[in-house]
Amino acid sequence: MSEALIDFIKDCYKAGKTHKEIGAILKETGWAQEQIDEALGQFVDRAFPVASPSFNRKLSADRNRINDLRRLSNDIDQYFDEQKKLPDQLADLSKLRSWGDYERRLDDPTTKELYEYKRSDTFAYELCANFELTSKDAELEWRNYYGSHNMTWEYDIGHHCFKFGIPEGKRISKAK
Repeated sequence: MSEALIDFIKDCYKAGKTHKEIGAILKETGWAQEQIDEALGQFVDRAFPVASPSFNRKLSADRNRINDLRRLSNDIDQYFDEQKKLPDQLADLSKLRSWGDYERRLDDPTTKELYEYKRSDTFAYELCANFELTSKDAELEWRNYYGSHNMTWEYDIGHHCFKFGIPEGKRISKAK
């Protein structure tokens, strides 16, 4: 089945066309009913995947990874507030006070690999992890409404790094 046809169907849905209207448009352009049914079926399968146990496991693992990275970014902000610099490595976060039963995870709970931390400059850094789904496949719209990083958590399958920076206001207050 042509990817272009499936993309066309997707665009039609985005434009508000109904299943019946899309079928009629495709018939008018010369597509056979079997081809139309197959294309619509593939589109529906992609757009609304059945949540298999494997899919749910991957979804849960990726949610845990995002939550861990979100917490680490907040911890790095706290470290900057207290130490007046970014940490050299994630292990430096152990110097922070812990609150309640919060467990700081420096490693992926599924693979046990350490999350990657890279300082870009004095006020910027990246946090990286390996993902099993894409944020779009999982229909995730991760938003971080905590701390100073109000961002969208979008990623593809595999290794992905998120960029963070210390806000200007915090930089100025630290320079005094």
